[in-house]
Amino acid sequence: STDDSPSTGKRDRSIAAIVEDDSGARRVETDGVVIATDPTDLERVAGVDTELDVVSETCALVTAEESLTDAWRLVFDASDDSVDDAPFDAVIEHTNLISSDRYGDEHLLYLVRCGRSGVEPDRVDGEQLRDRWLAALSDRFPGFSEDTVRSIRVARDPAAAVVPATGASRSRTIAVDLADFGVPGVAYAGPGTPVDRFGTAVSTRIAAGVAAAAAVLPD
Repeated sequence: STDDSPSTGKRDRSIAAIVEDDSGARRVETDGVVIATDPTDLERVAGVDTELDVVSETCALVTAEESLTDAWRLVFDASDDSVDDAPFDAVIEHTNLISSDRYGDEHLLYLVRCGRSGVEPDRVDGEQLRDRWLAALSDRFPGFSEDTVRSIRVARDPAAAVVPATGASRSRTIAVDLADFGVPGVAYAGPGTPVDRFGTAVSTRIAAGVAAAAAVLPD
């Protein structure tokens, strides 16, 4: 809730938030609230129509005894029909940038899929998922041997990036200060703002958090 002072024209702001933890729910009075979610959760929590869609990303972290390639990042050509059969769009060999000496001589590979349909990690069991991703890696790199793999972990971020919704302006963004949407004292620190338009870089996500904090600080 907010309290506007008619005598001074200035807002004596007091924002009430309900905080839930193991001990239950309690009401907390704050100077302001920062919502650091994706646009879908922002719509649910604050009732803001963002006109943005989220793009999912699935990533597998593979640790192996041997290096896969001498490149740091490989992105597959989207026009290649065989890409549709692979569960990932890019391979990032982290230990070609940072020495494997720092990781117990293990080579770290990130296999990344962005915004494509297919079998999601939560729809198949772990063994099926592991076999599918490693088989695709072998298909892409015939010299790769699954015997060299020490571990594989797969995770999915349902909102790794944002894009304007169908029919929305291509330049669509959400204001950081949600007072523009009729929610004074609340700021948005997630992707889709002018500060962090796409949500794909750590630096802009940090900048969005700083901007949101500044927006709710008392004058």
